[in-house]
Amino acid sequence: MGMETTGSVKEIKDLVIDTSQFITNFFDKDYQKFATKYNFALNDYLKAKLVNLSKVKMAFFSSQVVDLDEIYVAQYISLGSKLYSQESFFELLLQHKKVVVSATAGSGKSCLLKSMFISIIKNKNNLLPLFLELRKVNETNDSIFETLRTDIAIYNEKFNKDNLNYLLDREGTIVFLDGFDEVNHDLKDRFTKEINNLADKYPNLIILVSSRPEYNLFSDWSLYNVAHIQPLILPQAIDVIKKLDYDSEVRARFILALETTLFSKHKSFSSNPLLLTIMLVTYEQFGDIPDRVYIFYDLAYHALFNKHDVSKQGFLRKSSTNLDMYELRDIFALFSLFTYSKQMFEMTEDETHTFLKKCLIHSKSEVMEKDLKLELLNNVPLLMRDGLNYCFTHRSFQEYFTAYYIVNHAVKEQVFERVCERYYSDNVVDMAFSMNKSIIEDKWILPKINKILELKPVDITTIDRKITLISVFFNRIEEIEDRGKKEIGFTHNENSNFLYYLIKKYDCHSQIIHLNNKYHSHDFTYEETDFFELVLNDKQAIMLEELNDFEKNLVCRMGSSRYGEWSFELIEYIKSLILTNRNDSLDDIENFIFD
Repeated sequence: MGMETTGSVKEIKDLVIDTSQFITNFFDKDYQKFATKYNFALNDYLKAKLVNLSKVKMAFFSSQVVDLDEIYVAQYISLGSKLYSQESFFELLLQHKKVVVSATAGSGKSCLLKSMFISIIKNKNNLLPLFLELRKVNETNDSIFETLRTDIAIYNEKFNKDNLNYLLDREGTIVFLDGFDEVNHDLKDRFTKEINNLADKYPNLIILVSSRPEYNLFSDWSLYNVAHIQPLILPQAIDVIKKLDYDSEVRARFILALETTLFSKHKSFSSNPLLLTIMLVTYEQFGDIPDRVYIFYDLAYHALFNKHDVSKQGFLRKSSTNLDMYELRDIFALFSLFTYSKQMFEMTEDETHTFLKKCLIHSKSEVMEKDLKLELLNNVPLLMRDGLNYCFTHRSFQEYFTAYYIVNHAVKEQVFERVCERYYSDNVVDMAFSMNKSIIEDKWILPKINKILELKPVDITTIDRKITLISVFFNRIEEIEDRGKKEIGFTHNENSNFLYYLIKKYDCHSQIIHLNNKYHSHDFTYEETDFFELVLNDKQAIMLEELNDFEKNLVCRMGSSRYGEWSFELIEYIKSLILTNRNDSLDDIENFIFD
């Protein structure tokens, strides 16, 4: 990997001392006048960010803080059909200027952005890096612009909006926006607009956003290319393990197992940096890795608990709570549900104590919340300090314990609705579905299907009702390129994305082929040409709700209502499939018992 990060404490110190020279080298005389006029500089901000971003905590193994470079292994990144090393991806970013890098939990998104930030300062390549963790907007409720300004103003209170506007507008500034998926659900639309507006307002500004996948796959981020961090390959996975500060004999056995069968057999785990490190702990305790994700996390929890339960010398650990493995799991699962439902991934000390106390009261436990916090920080490391705040050692543990709680305790339908709304980016629903499919169907899938079916017009003979039929699943019409040919496309909304999630979950592809044959038999080329010429014209897209009567008529002439009919028939089929499978299962059990 061409972009190295800091390698030692001394090297960080040397870089920090060098930051002033970096500032001087980057800016021209115009900036020097600007800085003198407004009486500010970025030295302290960059020094602080450099130190902060160069360090990571080894959450699963110890409380040790290490240099990022000591554990970081760069992965390949794809954009379109091409693969790039981190170094070549950086060059691509400079060319495209606006990029989202998307990957699932534990894939190393934050480490990628931190590594790039550090590399820019280290290599002094005439770029000014700014770094913002987007979860901060949840705390302030300010705009991204204002949160970024405040972040810099901590180090110089005279840094104002004009200063930041100047920096974002000039050539050579790069802004790293880390963790769009950690923005609260109810703020997503607002900050999607702002991130798009930043790209539009500052054409010279380089922006790299990291996120888990979003339900619309960033289709409405029109100025951004979407890249994807690729899974680890075997040599990279081995490098990850070699860099971990862990028992050398265990590491050697685990690497041998990876090289023989373990990597290929459990690729969904072994190709993910976070899950690979959890695999190591689990492998040490159990010698094997389960296939199902939720069982994997269950064994990982057992491994973490047992690892701290008895030391190498055979002495019992000093427990802060004396809770057994199952009591601790139930209490922490409630804590996970409580914080996840509020989309809280980081908590202040007061918030952490308050939430833990509520969970202990609900569980009728006499344990003190401060003792429980120490247990979760030190003995069974599921929480960790992050500056002055607390967070989960990884969000995936919060998701596993949330899934565990909702399928093993009586939880109301409204709670399921809130918890499951992030099904497209988080793992809660998938893990809960594997644990107990019937509960997820009864509490979330079937109620959500029924709400969609209630939107279906009884009569679709009129133009307005045909448009209503379409708009249940699609929100705009746009021009798309298919094999070099212009075609009409419909942009999915949350209902259609939910439908496609169900198609994958229940493997309904044969039914799709049947419905495609049923609804796509007419050639609408002539009508689509009219729509291109008379409606879209120079526009790329139009919202369904913005169509006038003439445009609605054209949409219906294209036979577009077939997409709505197709979607409703498919979701009705899935509902019938769920209920039929449920009845068949009950009949099988009855026959088995009384036969």
